[in-house]
Amino acid sequence: MGLRTFRRLFLNAALLGVFCSAYAGVLCPPPNIETWEHLDGMVAEEYASLTNIAFIYPPRMVSGTNVWLSHIELWGGWRTFSPEGTLASITNTLQPTLRHGVPVWKMAVDETTDVSRVWLYTAADGTPFRTNDAPSALDPRQWVRDVYRQGPPAYLTGAEIDDWYENRDRSRFAFGFTLVASNDWPQLVAGVASAATNNPPPGNPPLVMPADSNRLAFAAVQASSNTLTLSVYTPVDKLPVDLLTLPALEHAATHSWLIRSTFSPSAPFDDWSGTFSGAAGFFLAARTDIDSDNDGISDCREIYVLGTDPDKWDSAGLAIGDFARMYVYGLDPLQRDTNGDGMDDDEAIMRGLNPATQAAGVGTSEIRYVHDADDRLLGAFTTTVGGTGGGAATYTLSPAHNAQTVSERSAP
Repeated sequence: MGLRTFRRLFLNAALLGVFCSAYAGVLCPPPNIETWEHLDGMVAEEYASLTNIAFIYPPRMVSGTNVWLSHIELWGGWRTFSPEGTLASITNTLQPTLRHGVPVWKMAVDETTDVSRVWLYTAADGTPFRTNDAPSALDPRQWVRDVYRQGPPAYLTGAEIDDWYENRDRSRFAFGFTLVASNDWPQLVAGVASAATNNPPPGNPPLVMPADSNRLAFAAVQASSNTLTLSVYTPVDKLPVDLLTLPALEHAATHSWLIRSTFSPSAPFDDWSGTFSGAAGFFLAARTDIDSDNDGISDCREIYVLGTDPDKWDSAGLAIGDFARMYVYGLDPLQRDTNGDGMDDDEAIMRGLNPATQAAGVGTSEIRYVHDADDRLLGAFTTTVGGTGGGAATYTLSPAHNAQTVSERSAP
């Protein structure tokens, strides 16, 4: 690992080991909602904002990567409500939990597509309590094209096109919110401030300020039953943060972390809660707003999750960048020849072929250039008999090579 990469890991991420016991709050006043209609409007705004961030998530099925993105939890943040408003009746529906002695109510919203596209509101235990139609003006397929910058590959047909859109649909995303009565907000802020000075109210774990206040850090952790709450310190308000997880660190590759959630914590402290099972687990919080190679994938994703090069937009060294390889074509960004036919994936795509399922097919009198696994040019040859795959053509090359372990393409 280079010095630049190591420094980037150190400055932009926080590591935490959890062994199974975060309370946190926010100091900036959150938006206030008074009615159920305001609540629906809040959800509409959050889903509309997805267009700006959803592209950082690979689709459901991506060859060669840890595929865990069938359901993505996003943190929508805190909201206050007036005890006199009609939304206050939500306290009769949801069970409260305590934050620094203040009752708060947690809820989640999923966009479902079972019959029609609706928003399903659920309590913290998953019990549904409200539904509302998603905006009728939403064109789900246009949304996918806007987010992933293009439509499906030209070589897909019929049900393959349907699957391509479904695996990128915004119904993969859910939002979690925490509600607190507006008249309790000052008490919550006071509890956070007290905990941040390591003088917490009775029954609350302290929030620990990091030695370096310019970087992300975990401030506290609490586990109860099957729920884990992590408190994150952030030097910048609403900084986009990935929460990554790993069951064990021993012998784990750097890029084997899994994305558990993405949220934008309020400065200086905010919390994330989710289900947790097992005797131990490791969590890492990393910034998602840094993209050194401008390929559309954050450095933390490239380093910790994907194993791609954060300083190269095309980690495989080919013509199609990491973003398109993963998010549009569903390919492993580090693999040059998915189906082993001797033709690089990028060249197959440019010929209108599916690089995962279609053999390239080489005609007679074609000049082919041969590269080894480290992309060193070994030589060139001219085909004498066409074949069904890049390595199936008859040719003369010295030294002889195995077409399955080298790469052939039409350009050097």
